[in-house]
Amino acid sequence: MSSLENRAAYAVAAATDATQDVPALRGALARFAPAVLAFSGFAVTLALFWPGLMTHDAAWVHAIALRAGPTLGDWQSPVMALLWRLIDPIAPGPGSMLLLTAALYWLGVGLVATAAARRAPLAALMLIAAALTPSALFMLGIIWRDMLLAGLWLTAAGLALTAAERSDAGGIALRALALGLVLLGVMMRPNAIPAGALLALYVVAPRRFALRRVALLLIPVAAALLALSQVAYYQVIGAERQYPLHSLFVFDLGGITHYSGENAFPVAWTDAQQAMLTSACYHSDKWDWYWYLPPCDFVMERLEGESLFASPAIGESWRSALMRHPRAYLTHRAAHTATFLFAQNQTLPETWPAEANASFAPSAAYQAYAAAHEALKVTPLFRTGFWLALCALLTVFAWPQRASAAGAFALATAGSAVLYVLSFALLGVAADFRYGYWAVPAALASAAMIAAERAGRPS
Repeated sequence: MSSLENRAAYAVAAATDATQDVPALRGALARFAPAVLAFSGFAVTLALFWPGLMTHDAAWVHAIALRAGPTLGDWQSPVMALLWRLIDPIAPGPGSMLLLTAALYWLGVGLVATAAARRAPLAALMLIAAALTPSALFMLGIIWRDMLLAGLWLTAAGLALTAAERSDAGGIALRALALGLVLLGVMMRPNAIPAGALLALYVVAPRRFALRRVALLLIPVAAALLALSQVAYYQVIGAERQYPLHSLFVFDLGGITHYSGENAFPVAWTDAQQAMLTSACYHSDKWDWYWYLPPCDFVMERLEGESLFASPAIGESWRSALMRHPRAYLTHRAAHTATFLFAQNQTLPETWPAEANASFAPSAAYQAYAAAHEALKVTPLFRTGFWLALCALLTVFAWPQRASAAGAFALATAGSAVLYVLSFALLGVAADFRYGYWAVPAALASAAMIAAERAGRPS
């Protein structure tokens, strides 16, 4: 054989080896690239927001969590307070909670992106990019339990998606861990129970979405989660009852009074106060107008002054008002829901606790990112209704794929966001964008898996 023939044979063999290496190279990229990109996103989050921005609610929870001995209350989640007490030594103050929330968020994104990359690398790349956009990331730098809930549930769904392809003990362990994270998310907000029940059913059996099983078990599982949360709050933690549900009663009583023209509260008002309650006092965006915002803060001053708030009288007045004025109640709830879904609502707190945020020094990168947030705040990307509609649409697109792991993931994740956002129609007392935040990462992750599953199908 001539040297020319030898060189040609060598070139053919090298090309063949390179061709055989392509699938292995793609597999390595699909396995490691999403993890590297997600870790980079985690680093970007810390660089932008470190050590995290404390809200008044978060500062209050943190102060209670660090006080030795006193009973935790249930006005804010006592589970979040207890969790903060455990992790605070890692980075005292907001830093520990920012680390936890950001780590959960990017772990969830990385798990979903890894699963998507095995089907369609472009879908995984788009998910990582979308996870960095202001509507998804900016609020992650603010210490709120809503962001923690979203991080817990995104990681839980990602773990279940990973476990769907495994039938060994490791897969069972992943599902058990995912179930624990779902339960922790439920402990953040009681109205998360229906959405948490759907996610819990998914993580137990993540390979396919069985509508019959969900229909039969959703209500029993939700009831079990309610019972478990009560046991965890009051028997295990020993939380003090501070009656946060009564804020809902006050808001509804104010709305019924406004729309019916009849006083629904368990007290008699002056003529001037009654005139204000039927006109200027009612705002559909939040109950705070009756709580501490003048000129209508006289409502809570009176209810607390006469020890009526946190008493059975509030609940009895609420039930009586619903029976007498169902149309006024429904009109009020419709007005609040429309505001929550479609209005340009608050994304950042109006004021910040100065002492709690003394260590936060906004960088040039943060200022630029905050400017992008401000520019996008007027768009549908910061409307809860947009994300609700997108999640609902994604469940429709995912339905034909319900027998696959990707379809089951999208149906359960986007479906839980639909249930979660809709729960505020009856239980909401404020319309801030953060209350519907879970729908943002849920929509992004679900869209990525639907796209990846469709792209990965053989033609």
